[in-house]
Amino acid sequence: MLDAAEKIKAHEKAELKSDAMTIAPGKIETKDLKLGTQTNTKDIAIGDPAATAGAWNLAGSKFDNLKIGDANYDGNVTVAGPKFAGNTDIETKKRVTLSGNNMVGEPDGDAATKDLTITADSAQLPATSDELKVNKLTLNLKGGLDLGSAVSRESLTSSSAAWVRRRTSLSVIRTTH
Repeated sequence: MLDAAEKIKAHEKAELKSDAMTIAPGKIETKDLKLGTQTNTKDIAIGDPAATAGAWNLAGSKFDNLKIGDANYDGNVTVAGPKFAGNTDIETKKRVTLSGNNMVGEPDGDAATKDLTITADSAQLPATSDELKVNKLTLNLKGGLDLGSAVSRESLTSSSAAWVRRRTSLSVIRTTH
């Protein structure tokens, strides 16, 4: 078990890997942050641990770039309502699910939003009542895309591209084999 109750400050890069991790709000500060599990098949949950048991809480942590998982990671990733400080890249061989209000960038308005890239088999975007605020959303998916209830569900083929209007952000969605 990794318990980050005290501040972790790295000038360039911090890599944290643990199957059970407790991160106190605002305790990580670095340029590049990489998070993963020791067991490649263990699911990862990001958000409020009070709402989701075992979730990693990144609220108030400062980083320029966040990487969750990698090309060998084979578990699901659930992201429920966090505000990420910097550009965020989530990679898994399975599914990424976004729910609740998610923001990538500083909470100082639209001018400070950052990029979100998801590389996975499939992904689910938040529902209409929720908000996804990003500068640029890039989805590299081998399988399906669930647009939540915000847009009519339609099947996207591997060669198709779609523009989706979600709140104030215009996002490019593409699928690849």
